[in-house]
Amino acid sequence: MTPRFLADENIDQDLILGLKRRIDGIDIVRVQDVGLRTLDDPTVLQWAADEGRALISRDIKTIPNFAHERVATGLVTPGVLVYCARSVDGGRDRRSNGDRGSDRC
Repeated sequence: MTPRFLADENIDQDLILGLKRRIDGIDIVRVQDVGLRTLDDPTVLQWAADEGRALISRDIKTIPNFAHERVATGLVTPGVLVYCARSVDGGRDRRSNGDRGSDRC
């Protein structure tokens, strides 16, 4: 079975395009492309579960908690991947989004 993914709205389009170029046949869609952009996290997780897709997100504040609630209540959860991109600049670790106080990696 080929893994299927749903990329949250906070995942950079360049990352998705890079994955598609490097992994032949990867099945990944963006929340923007399937009409989920303005919906809340539990609804996005439910859609991902209904479609058998693991969610890729940078939202470290809410997504893991909602996913844990789903698992704790016995709801199907194909998976959640929290993506934290960091770059190294002059020996110091810097968040790629430039916002150290963000709820996203």
